[in-house]
Amino acid sequence: MLHDRMEAEDVMQEAFVKAYFYLPKLGNEHAFVSWLTRIVMNLCYDKIKKMKRSIPADNTMIEDVFNDRRPLSGESREVARMSVADALQRLSFEHREAVVLRDIQGFSYQEIADSLGIPLGTVKSRISLARKELKKFLTEG
Repeated sequence: MLHDRMEAEDVMQEAFVKAYFYLPKLGNEHAFVSWLTRIVMNLCYDKIKKMKRSIPADNTMIEDVFNDRRPLSGESREVARMSVADALQRLSFEHREAVVLRDIQGFSYQEIADSLGIPLGTVKSRISLARKELKKFLTEG
């Protein structure tokens, strides 16, 4: 979400510290993954708000999307990764968040809904709209 490995590591460290201190307040141990994901997402929101600038694309996150899925040469693969990273940056934060959690991180729709605290239908809508926008952005360029 942050497209910066160092920032992401800082957020994860901060998330684990918060989780450690607030763990006694967690009412349902089965909700731990959703709870921790929500902490991470809130910290990402905060970090992005503080940066108040465009997030530079880090193509390492996108690499998983293309691994073993497209028979591209080295140069074509790099161009495709850059194109996808650029297209992701053009999405709204909410759409980018949903599509990254689903298509890159592999979360289920319900896990995303639980993590973000939004209805399942909203998750499906955001992902559908994000995919349409990505397709439009990628076919433009």
